[in-house]
Order: sequence, then structure tokens, then C-alpha cells
Amino acid sequence: MIKVLWLDDDFQDIHEDLSEDVKEKRIRMHQALDDASLFGLEIDAVPFFDVFLKKIKQYPQYQVVILDLKGLDRNDPSNNRIFKEAQRLLQSLPLMQYVYSGTRNDDPRLFYDLEDFEKSGGTIVSKNVDIPTFFQRIKNDLIIKQYQPYYKGNEYCRELISRGYLSPSAQILAAMNQIMQHFYERDRLYAPYNNMRIIMENMLDQLAKIGEIKLTETPVESNKRFSSRLRFLARDCEIKRISRDNKDVEYDFDKPVYPYEKCPKEIKIVMLFLGDVVNNWSHFLDEHPDYLREGEISTDYNVHIQAAAYESFLLVMKWYYGRRLAIKDAEKRQEEFRAKQVEHLNTIMGKPDINMEKPAGLKIIGKIKLDKKGNPIK
Repeated sequence: MIKVLWLDDDFQDIHEDLSEDVKEKRIRMHQALDDASLFGLEIDAVPFFDVFLKKIKQYPQYQVVILDLKGLDRNDPSNNRIFKEAQRLLQSLPLMQYVYSGTRNDDPRLFYDLEDFEKSGGTIVSKNVDIPTFFQRIKNDLIIKQYQPYYKGNEYCRELISRGYLSPSAQILAAMNQIMQHFYERDRLYAPYNNMRIIMENMLDQLAKIGEIKLTETPVESNKRFSSRLRFLARDCEIKRISRDNKDVEYDFDKPVYPYEKCPKEIKIVMLFLGDVVNNWSHFLDEHPDYLREGEISTDYNVHIQAAAYESFLLVMKWYYGRRLAIKDAEKRQEEFRAKQVEHLNTIMGKPDINMEKPAGLKIIGKIKLDKKGNPIK
């Protein structure tokens, strides 16, 4: 069992006189302790920093530490002073560290503390993520840590799973670990193509989920999803089909469907090659299992195909990781812009000048809320 030290004020007594909301949160946290064993975790839960301080001195018995951001200061629950103290204490300890708390938007003042925590190797998980999913993530991170030497120089492949940019399922985790292990060991007889397809399919699923791939897919086309989604990203020109005399006529336009600003030309070329390898070559090897027997000339050729596939796969994963970070950064800037708009409007509208004569028909409103496009909500 993996020993976990978890500091959160919601582990306090659930029998106190509490509001229903607080009591529900505490019950949920206490129930989580019973579920932890299903994920191979043994939780040592503490609600106060002074208790945490005594236990962390015995850190060799723990492998993981989880912190809350607020509610830990008995005198001022809204203060994040305790989190800062815990962060300083943990900096020199070789432990996997997580923050499981509200989102950055709950309190913008905490943003820089979270940024420092991430830079020092910590992982932030919002309490919008349910606890079983959080436990599964910790379990996956521990498995990946065992394979860490195989990821040297290609850490972004590990981060894709840790950050949730690829599904944290056991299948995806095993596929990525096998690819990286055999690549590191230069195993000539290992065929990585099926696992590469599994990872690429999941990458395409994730991009479709966040709206980067915009295709109208019918149930009939579901078995062709991999090819159609890959073409959407990698195709160098827009193709429109128009039916004429019961025949499809293709019109090419000198404009990529997915722009070069998001996916450079060289990545598109590599994607098409990799898609062909994991599709056609992989299927051929499945149908002809003896084709790559040791000593045959085809095995020598396969060494080069295998090497090209590995390099192409790593390049596509590096692009995907960078693309997701760019999307995240753009979303963060948009949230900050919206927050400034709200603050500005509230400053103007929230505190009207009492000496100012109100024009006829003007209704002074209080706090202003904006929709996702930055327009005031009526």
C-alpha cells in the first residue's frame, strides 16, 4: 500500500454543528478514506497543520502528500499562510506532492502560489474532479514514476497523461509505458504500431472533445474516425465534395483546414506518415505474423521503419503537448481579461455617484456578470 499524508480542514469532526453544505463536504472526504484502499492507497488524514507538522517529520514512511489551499488556519480560515508554510517545508523532501482544492478562479490571489508549486514539481487538481478520479491519477503517476528512466528526454509524453491531455485509463498508460520502455531499450523485435495507434486515437478524441477537430460524424463513419480526424489535422488543403451527375467532384482550396499557426507543415507531413504506418503496416504485420522472423532481410528494413515511427511518434506527441499548453494559456488569458472586465464594470456601475442626477429610465444595477464572450448578462 502507498502511504499518503493528506492535510485538509474537511477532515474535522462531522458531528459538529455545521451548515448542510459544510457537513456534506466533510462526509464526502471521510468516505474517501474508505475508498482509497481500492486504489492501493492508505490515507493518513489530518485536519490541522500542527498535527501535519509532527507527521511530516516521519516523511520516509510517506510517498505522497496532499494539501488543501485554504481553511487550514484556525484563526483565519480564508488565509493561505499555512499552505505557504507547508510548501516551504516540503521543498526539500522527495515526495510526490498534490494540491486538491478549489480552482484558481475561486481566489485569484492564490494564483502565484500555485504557479510556484507547479514549477517545483507539484500537481494541482481541482475539487471539481471527484475523489476516485483523483486517486486514479495518483496511482497512474506512481506507475509512471516507476518507468521514469524510460522517459528521459521525452518527459512530455509522461506529462500528457499526468495533466489529463490523454485519458488516464489503464490502457493508455500501459500503451505509453510499453512504447517508451522498448524505445529506450532499442528492442528491434518489438512492434510499437498498435500501441501508437491507441495513443493517437486518444489524442484525436481529446482534440475533438475540446473543439479543435470540427467534423460532423455519423454513426456509419465511426469506424473511419481515425482517418477522417487525422486528415482534418494534417490535410494541406481544404477539400469540398459536390455531387454532380451521381459522382463526387473534389474541389481543392489552397488553405489548410487546420491552420499552420496551430499545426506547422512539417508536423502535418509526419502525421500522415505515422498514420499510414500505424494503420497499413500494423495491419499487415497482424495478418502476416511470420513476416519479421529473425534473419530475414525484411527485419533489417523494419529497423529503419521502426526508428522512423518512433521519431515521428515522439514529434507528434511533442507537438500535441505544446498545443495543449498553448490552448491552456489562451484560456487563462481570456479568463483574466473577463475578470478585469467584470471588475471594471463593477467599479463603474456598482458604486454610482450619489450626487449625479440619474437620467430618466436608467436603472442602477449592482454587480455585473459577463457571459463567455464578455457580454453583460441581463
